[in-house]
Amino acid sequence: MNFVFPAFLAGIAALLLPWLLHRFNRETPPETPFPSTQFLESTRVPVSRKKRLRHLGLFSLRTLFLLAACLLFAQPYCSTDQNRASQQRNVFVVIDRSASMQADDRWSQARAKTAEVLNESQAPTSAVGSTQNAVQLFDIASTLTAHGELSTELSGANATLRNLSPSFESAPYGLMMQQLDALASRLDDPVDVVFITDAQESNLPLQRRLLRTQHIDNFTLHKVNTNAANLAVRASARAGDGVNVQVSAQVLYSHADDASNNSDAETPNTTSATLTVLAAGQTLESRTFNLTQGATESIVLSNLVMPSAAIDELTVRLDGDNDSLAIDNEISVPIQLDNPIQVGIGSIGMRMPEEGALFLRTALNTDGLARVINSSNNGTGLSDEASHWAVFIPHAAGTDVQVPQVVTDFVRAGGNVLLVLVPENGSEKSSVSNADFIGSIDTAHPLALGELDWQETRVYSPVSFNSLSTDRILMRTGSGLPLLVERNALSSIDSSDTQASGRLLFLADPLDGVASDLPLQSAFVDWIANTIRWFDASIAFPTQINAGESLLLPAQTQVLSPSGKTLRTLADSGQKNRLLLNEPGVYTVVTSMAEYPLAVTVPWEESNLTSFVEDKEGFWGQSDPTSSTADESLVEFDNNNGKNNETANALNTPSALDASKGRPWWPWLMPLLALALLAESLWANRLLSVRRDGV
Repeated sequence: MNFVFPAFLAGIAALLLPWLLHRFNRETPPETPFPSTQFLESTRVPVSRKKRLRHLGLFSLRTLFLLAACLLFAQPYCSTDQNRASQQRNVFVVIDRSASMQADDRWSQARAKTAEVLNESQAPTSAVGSTQNAVQLFDIASTLTAHGELSTELSGANATLRNLSPSFESAPYGLMMQQLDALASRLDDPVDVVFITDAQESNLPLQRRLLRTQHIDNFTLHKVNTNAANLAVRASARAGDGVNVQVSAQVLYSHADDASNNSDAETPNTTSATLTVLAAGQTLESRTFNLTQGATESIVLSNLVMPSAAIDELTVRLDGDNDSLAIDNEISVPIQLDNPIQVGIGSIGMRMPEEGALFLRTALNTDGLARVINSSNNGTGLSDEASHWAVFIPHAAGTDVQVPQVVTDFVRAGGNVLLVLVPENGSEKSSVSNADFIGSIDTAHPLALGELDWQETRVYSPVSFNSLSTDRILMRTGSGLPLLVERNALSSIDSSDTQASGRLLFLADPLDGVASDLPLQSAFVDWIANTIRWFDASIAFPTQINAGESLLLPAQTQVLSPSGKTLRTLADSGQKNRLLLNEPGVYTVVTSMAEYPLAVTVPWEESNLTSFVEDKEGFWGQSDPTSSTADESLVEFDNNNGKNNETANALNTPSALDASKGRPWWPWLMPLLALALLAESLWANRLLSVRRDGV
């Protein structure tokens, strides 16, 4: 009998508890005075008797219960290892397809070694003779991909191997081992894994236990010749005025020392490299410096003058002698402009209120956070010059807010709107004697309203409106009237419209300085700034991601490749989904409001060619029995476009003890544990009632 978690057997020490309970739990009978003994002289009579356990049946039940509980946690199983030698074996052959495999001739070495392993792994088993092992080919880039199914026929695997090529992505070794372990747990026959890789130190997981497995019998690691050097660069560019640019670059010199493959090679500690910044083929600056092996150097090039305002990206190139991997020597960097956020002020259905527009414009221009575009005074609608608008609309007291159709379309397209409600005909203005204050604030909202000082704010005549059950009221007056409300864009547009993605706020104050003194308070400026930042974050995209990562895109958004090709179909662009970008370059994210550059780069960890030392290979493979099994909820498996659906679907089922390792005993221990607990409770209660009756 074997155990999955033998450490829980230490709980057997708890068997001492029922022994102590039954050994020393003696009942002392009560003493009753008797008249004839009162005049006798007391003497100490030695008493000698043999101590023995009481209630042996109850003691046995309690001992059985504790023993069954320990065994249940230890998960015993009946070993069938004696039959495993005669079983057919499953062999998983995995080839590393990460970006570092493009260095020198690593890929050709790996492909030749994989073909050799495929042929060797299908040799007949010694015990069965003519029975051949089943083999399956995998590759690992950002995810583990299976090619075909387990089969004794190698023609498909060899054909697939010839068509494979290295990617620009990174290979997470820890995730790969957990995925393979999850696959092995679904198979009855024992599983061997052969991994052909360049063994990068940077791809090892921080938690080395992720390299351990429970269901893989044998793990073999084949290293390709990793004796190679590499120069790599990554950078960002920022322009405050659109003319002078500052480039921040990080450069790395790494060397993969493999003494086993090249014992006579001398590894240089330093090397010389040249960093060049170009704009449309024109050199802006070039700098030569020395790099130390394994160290990352930071270089800042300031006050680079752009030759033309139409240039929106730079090329940063690193040149040197010791370089085996060329894909990370040159990158295209989009120029990030420190421009203020563009915000429009408009009105619909009425003329622009001069007081409210003045207060808003003053708050927006404070600290240079935003730039107000030409206000719309004709009351007809919103333009696409800005993604964020503050719009004044007329509103009748006590009625539903009628969201204009132009606002509906704007929010549906992803824009953000602050609707300022203005009472019709000034009917809600009241005297100063009816002053109210700010009563409650939603401090959990990203607007951070709780960090602002609203104590001195007085509200005289808020604009009353009917709120919806889906509204989130961010600010109320002391009398409970809503003053600031966030409305779900879907609720304000159409409950069946799943494409709305913008943000919509209602402010029940015309900002004229009469209905309240809100626009006169210092907190008003901070609140407007927080609102614009919150608005702008809703349409923000990252400026740089690694190859192999996916980008979450809202509806009505298109992505253009570096060559200008559209990457989303019409159906995909009409809904919110993710897009996988696995090739370097500068992409363009196009929304209905603006265009955003996105740089996709080779993962930085792939540029570090340092390979791990031999003793770290001991972290791989079969784990000790006390370690926990893999968390299969983290497994993401690419089944190669549905070619291995049965195997992939098995990953979504609950984990179980590997059937090839033995038959579990816990289904029998569970009812035994329940029966022992029930019998012990009934017997103990019976004895307790006997003691209470005095029998």
